[in-house]
Amino acid sequence: MICGIDLGTTNSAVSIVKEGNTIICKNLEQADVTPSVVHIDRKGRIRVGKRAYNRLIDDPDNVAAEFKRLMGYREVKHFDASGKKLTPEKLSAEVLKFLLNDAYRATDEEVTQAVIGVPAAFGHLQCEATRDAAELAGLKDVIFLQEPIAASVAYGFDAAAKGQRWLVYDLGGGTFDAAVVSIYGDRLSVLAHQGNNALGGKDFDELIIKNIFLPYLEEYELPESDSESFRGLYQGLKRTAEEVKIILSQADETTASIFDVGEDLSGKEIEFEISVTRKQLEELATGKIEETIELCRKALKEAGLQASGLDRIILVGGPTYMPMVRRHLNEAFGLPLSFSIDPMTVVARGAALYAIAQRWEGLAERKPADEKLDIALKYPSMWPYEECRISGKIEGKAIFDPSSVQLLVQAEGGIWNSGWFTPEKDGYFEVEVKLLQNANNFFIYTRDERGNTIETRPDSFFILKAPAVDDPPLPHTICVEFLAGERESEFEPVFKKGTRLPSEKTITCRAARTLRPGHFGEKPLNIKVFEGEQEDISLNEYIGTLEIRSEDIERKIPEGTEIELHFEIDQNRKLNVTAFVPLLDQWFANNMYVPEKQSVDETLGKNFGQLDECLADLEKQRKEAVRQKDEEKIEIIDRLISKGEQLQEQVYYSEQSQGDMTGLVGEVRGFLADAMETFISPPKEKEEKAAGLPALIPEIENLLDEVGDKDEEKEFEFLKKLREKAGQRNDPGTMKRFEKDMQELHTRLLLRRPSFWLEWYNYLARPGVRYVNQSLADKLLEKGEIAREEDIEELKKIVVELYALLEKTEQEKAAESKRPPGIRR
Repeated sequence: MICGIDLGTTNSAVSIVKEGNTIICKNLEQADVTPSVVHIDRKGRIRVGKRAYNRLIDDPDNVAAEFKRLMGYREVKHFDASGKKLTPEKLSAEVLKFLLNDAYRATDEEVTQAVIGVPAAFGHLQCEATRDAAELAGLKDVIFLQEPIAASVAYGFDAAAKGQRWLVYDLGGGTFDAAVVSIYGDRLSVLAHQGNNALGGKDFDELIIKNIFLPYLEEYELPESDSESFRGLYQGLKRTAEEVKIILSQADETTASIFDVGEDLSGKEIEFEISVTRKQLEELATGKIEETIELCRKALKEAGLQASGLDRIILVGGPTYMPMVRRHLNEAFGLPLSFSIDPMTVVARGAALYAIAQRWEGLAERKPADEKLDIALKYPSMWPYEECRISGKIEGKAIFDPSSVQLLVQAEGGIWNSGWFTPEKDGYFEVEVKLLQNANNFFIYTRDERGNTIETRPDSFFILKAPAVDDPPLPHTICVEFLAGERESEFEPVFKKGTRLPSEKTITCRAARTLRPGHFGEKPLNIKVFEGEQEDISLNEYIGTLEIRSEDIERKIPEGTEIELHFEIDQNRKLNVTAFVPLLDQWFANNMYVPEKQSVDETLGKNFGQLDECLADLEKQRKEAVRQKDEEKIEIIDRLISKGEQLQEQVYYSEQSQGDMTGLVGEVRGFLADAMETFISPPKEKEEKAAGLPALIPEIENLLDEVGDKDEEKEFEFLKKLREKAGQRNDPGTMKRFEKDMQELHTRLLLRRPSFWLEWYNYLARPGVRYVNQSLADKLLEKGEIAREEDIEELKKIVVELYALLEKTEQEKAAESKRPPGIRR
């Protein structure tokens, strides 16, 4: 069984296709959508949906909500009553399991494959997190479909859609996407996209709480914001704010009733009623709506279109029911609005339609030859016209003479059939089928010359009468970092934003330094990959490093050696990076270091430090502009400083949830990018002073006496003379060469000393050392106990393998993204 899923921030839905129509699988409460909320009681029982949502007020410490905004971050929800800890991926998996169970009840079939809608603005790490959630939920095969595309597929059946261009306005509970979509000929294509993963209906709820509800709480003695009682109170306020927002989509005024949310510190019951008008809400939310309008304008500009070049706007997401949203869209673009398909379920419906049109692996597996007739079919899974030509060829062992059989293709329900026909002598045939419904299931019948039925494989196929969906565009640039000069780095796009997926590319580069084989502890050649369009590395997302390690090569890779980098990215945004060194005739593919996710606080803290530096720099530039009497520049800088100070205040005094704080991360990064693009050059890494090596010389002399040879003694004497001459001439270049060569000699001698390996083994064998694969490490340690007494060469190999298995410290993890790349152009 295959289904389509909308895994939302606030609500989720699942849909299937039955008899050509999309059907929403209702949950136990007979509702079309399920709240994306998880509750775990003291016995560890998990509840999802409305029952979990109802516990937000009285048991907030054991309820998780809005965790979609935390996908891709290192966050954990602690459920106090049971002691359980769940990541956003595991919480999302629980919601998926609940939805899959709804689909099972509706069909009595287990769902193993699904198309899941994801925000078009989702980054690489968020897609990886969603993939993990699907796997944890038991799905064997998953395709990601960008939510604006899913909505477009649902609307694509309309005959009037052909030749049109749409703006898909997708305002969900926690995310926003704007996409310009074209249906031209037989293709549905996304021309441009903009989005914000932390802008949605929940932000309107927060505005109601902050500006309307909280002033009424000043008369109460409220508990600390990190206490359970305050969290229960705040969840009650959020729930009421959401109800107010929904009611004001239909009414001009409503009464917000706050009760049953507990007592204040003096024992006074917290309760009040307040009248809220649609006008109040619209005044508060206008700024957020304008942000979405501006993103729509950016998408139009990226597509090279004016609003007059569009035919309509497709509305997606619950908040689009708000009259002010529709009014702002009408005022900004003057286009018809389409919402004939429920904006709350349109993504799930479109995902279901897309799902049945895919050719899933495992659904049509070839079986060993038997009495069935194998047919190799070729047909489009999606086709917008009524007549569609398909072809096929009878294959397999010659159990049957192809020219002695007849075939018939019939639409489900018998509403059309091709009539019996005979394939050509080589088994090839073509036939034109009629697409009389939106979803068309066809059956293949075969008979021999006596009229006896012959079973065929496959015995059916499916064609969706809709424009074929073009390959989806990549929403964020994937780039690789190269070393430029001694310390500075530069980025080169591998796949630019908008690249059609899947895609692959090969880039040729060169080793930035020499890598020698078997040099224990030597830093690898790093091939660092980032996601984003900003010039400043810190404003892009670090997604991983492919390492070419010393222990993986048998011959030296000299500085300047050619390296071929091969990048592949599939429709689900799964990225694969490999490196090939022609000099060694060797591939490197399994040493991809994926950084541990950062928490929201860590990410915000890093960008907040940059915000402070940026504002200080702007103040300096303002003083210079005042000195030069540049009024235009002063005005621009003042606007930037004002925005930056507002963000500072939000970060300092915010009482938002971790999910809401992700919005601040995006806002701070956006501000820094704007400021740097306008005035500030990206910061350069500070040059480190080269340290002298006088303390190393006596140690090298001792090592030469112990394990050195005559050639190395001559090399050492030559290096000392080189140092002396460099000092006399005040030649920093020669001094740098001396230091590098002396370090290499020291390392070479040190690795030859048996005590060095014994000391390292003892260090790695001490209690408490953590390894990424403990069972493998235990086996190596057992071998090491024998090798330390009998075979020093074997011990060397064991130490190298154990070192590679060491779990990185927090400092090492943080330093990974800052290490210089090991390649240059």
